[in-house]
Amino acid sequence: MYFAPDYSLSERKGVKMKSNQSYSREVTHNDENWGMKIFLIIIAFAIVSFIVPIALEYFVFRNNIYSALSNGEWGSFLGSFLGGIIGGVGTLTAVFITTKETRKIQRETANSLEVDRKARRMGEKKEFVNQIVKLIGEYIADISAYFYANRLLERLENDKSKLIQKINCVDTNLMEAHSDMESNAENATFILSNSCTIEKLNVKKARLIMDKEDKDREIENTRKDRLIANKCLFTIKIMLKDINCASELITQLDTVHNLAASAYSQSIKSIETATNKLIDLAAKFNCDYINE
Repeated sequence: MYFAPDYSLSERKGVKMKSNQSYSREVTHNDENWGMKIFLIIIAFAIVSFIVPIALEYFVFRNNIYSALSNGEWGSFLGSFLGGIIGGVGTLTAVFITTKETRKIQRETANSLEVDRKARRMGEKKEFVNQIVKLIGEYIADISAYFYANRLLERLENDKSKLIQKINCVDTNLMEAHSDMESNAENATFILSNSCTIEKLNVKKARLIMDKEDKDREIENTRKDRLIANKCLFTIKIMLKDINCASELITQLDTVHNLAASAYSQSIKSIETATNKLIDLAAKFNCDYINE
């Protein structure tokens, strides 16, 4: 009996490891890009923070342009104005970073869910294939027993027929002996001799009848139905219905079933070849269904 290996747990780990490795490389690359962007923003902010006061000093507070506002008033205005801009930029940056992190977490969650879904699907396929292979193993065991039992029954029935013929032959000889006894009732020597013959025939008949009864019991003990095989066959067909990669397997199941049904006219080699092909197709279905 062939059983598909049960490595659903290792398969799930393998799926997770491969997906996580790919995702880790992507995240690492994105993190490196994001880190570079943050670094450039900090540098730009530092440069602006350094340049703005100098620019204000030379272009606002020390220019010759007439203004109704004093430098102090301009300083208060520009401080509030620039502070608002810097605060707004900081707020936008914080929102951007928060959104970025939220999306990153969402991607990680979605990736984890996808990995779990694939691993769960793989485990379900493994379990399904194991059930099919187990049913096929039970089917082959029962249908083979049925085939060989019927082949043996054929020989036993022939032996029984020969015993019946021998019993009939003895009955014929007994009838002839009794008829001769009646015809030679006055011949004492013949009657004595014929009586011995009749006695031997009766002993032979009794022995033949005992052999026939033994043969009847052997035939009864050898009889085998295929209820288990039929149950497995119908269950497998129901489970594999509408699965394209199982069509060849179902066809071979029918072939084996029909061969076993006509066991008397089939050779042992034919059933062995058919069941071996069925085993090969079960293994092929195992791989095809899991990898589709």
